[in-house]
Amino acid sequence: MKGVESKKLFEDTDRYQEVLSIVSDLSHREIKVLYYMYEFDIKENKKDEKSEEKATRQLLYIANKFDTKIESVKAWIVRLKRTGLLLSESELRTNENSISFSMGFELHHLSPMAKDLKNWILFAIESDDM
Repeated sequence: MKGVESKKLFEDTDRYQEVLSIVSDLSHREIKVLYYMYEFDIKENKKDEKSEEKATRQLLYIANKFDTKIESVKAWIVRLKRTGLLLSESELRTNENSISFSMGFELHHLSPMAKDLKNWILFAIESDDM
């Protein structure tokens, strides 16, 4: 309801159209992977932990949620990257003067577009509760 009252939902309709288009291409499992990544970031955030260690824990966290192998989770994350909903650690940390990326599998973060998606879903859920 807050989104309607503040009219924030309608401020940038192009952004929401883009998010809706992306969501229509996602499988149920991919949406759950995004949710578990968000959940991991909230519940398992250890500030002093090295990025490589956190990346491993992130993969294990999601693999355990699905009771599957880490290799499957890696494949799902690679597939989700095509949507623009995920950014790797190096993509977030790289500036215009440093375009090199590290090798290996990195910690991934939800992109601003994914956060918009989460807010839109929460708005839809809150609207249905009435």
